Amino acid sequence: MNIRFVPFEEIDKNKWNGTVHYAQNGNVFGYYWYLKSVVKEWDAFVEGDYQSVMPVPRTKLNALQKSLLPFLGPYTVNEISEKRILSFYRLWEIKYFNTFYAFNDQITEYIPEPKTIKKISCIDMSDGYEAIFDKYTEPVKSILNQISINDYVFSNVGKPEIFLGKDALSEADKNILYRLFYNAIQRGIGFSLKVENPKKNHWQKHFL
Repeated sequence: MNIRFVPFEEIDKNKWNGTVHYAQNGNVFGYYWYLKSVVKEWDAFVEGDYQSVMPVPRTKLNALQKSLLPFLGPYTVNEISEKRILSFYRLWEIKYFNTFYAFNDQITEYIPEPKTIKKISCIDMSDGYEAIFDKYTEPVKSILNQISINDYVFSNVGKPEIFLGKDALSEADKNILYRLFYNAIQRGIGFSLKVENPKKNHWQKHFL
């Protein structure tokens, strides 16, 4: 198994995206445009002619970046085997062991669990409403049961500068979200939404 280190400047963008797209454990977090929006530059471990790839951020991630990268590599179009995953893990262990890394949720069963590996729980929005509802705690269910759709007005927020204008975020973090916002809208995979309760003069913004 030939796995090599590839610096960001030498990553083949098209081959990279192809691997993430066709990988049986692929997800949006691994695409070139998404990673570039969140971390700007990253290096990688690459198997063969991009049969498998594993992005490794060059710099320490802040809290927002970690939340935006819940599941990363390795991504592979080959068999997800213990041997393959451990090969990538050992390379990461040698060079990046003391850094945060959210290993792809479909391969964590094959690797040890040091404290530096972060596992993040997410709600699968592809489930039906009842299945999603059952995953909430009882206090949250109580709040949701009191909500009536007729109490709310939905509208488009518009530009990300308006969407995030009053948020208490650093300029660096806002720029990350701006890049994600524009990239997602350009690709037709995201939109902004303003949810307002006119009676209580309360509103929230969502990016989906």
